[in-house]
Amino acid sequence: MMGKIHEQMNFETQQKFQDAFIDIMAVDGIQGVTVRALASATGLNRGTFYLHYTDKFDLMTQIQNRLLSGLQDCLDNIEPLDGLGYIKIGKPYPAIIQMFTYFGQESTAFKVLLGPTGDPAFSQKVKTLYKETILQKLLLRISQQSNEHTDRHEIKQFNNYFLSFIVSAIFGVIEEWLANDTQETPEEMGIVQLNIIQMIRSQLIRL
Repeated sequence: MMGKIHEQMNFETQQKFQDAFIDIMAVDGIQGVTVRALASATGLNRGTFYLHYTDKFDLMTQIQNRLLSGLQDCLDNIEPLDGLGYIKIGKPYPAIIQMFTYFGQESTAFKVLLGPTGDPAFSQKVKTLYKETILQKLLLRISQQSNEHTDRHEIKQFNNYFLSFIVSAIFGVIEEWLANDTQETPEEMGIVQLNIIQMIRSQLIRL
């Protein structure tokens, strides 16, 4: 029982430091985040901070890892073939709605870390996560359908650029939604993404 109480206290303490970090970074960027400022914002002392983190960069890394882990869980549930099935019937894919729901729940942290006062490296981490999950699944499907006589170098070259294009498209929608303070619901954003994909598909069919 005491162990669980101690765990809960540690969790609450870490949450206070993480929330304070995001609040300070939103205004002053990483250079404005100091252990003194974090202690003042949380009402906790510097010693308590160092019980959980080595420095402010360790704190930022832990925040990023938590966000990426949650996003990974969402992306693991996305299967391109299932998504295409929903597109055909004109309905937003539930797994995509789940993804937007997660971004909405963590919108403040994502908006700050991806924004002008945030960490440029975090944007790349998010994009890499997309490439290594759902987009790799999509490329596997495309490769299976490719003509076996197609030049392998051409396929690899196409895949690299295709991944960059799709990631930029997905990420652009998410960034715009966050910048607009997530005014639309996750369900509405699922429809927005559905419409974008349908538009891209219709243009490709015409080619």
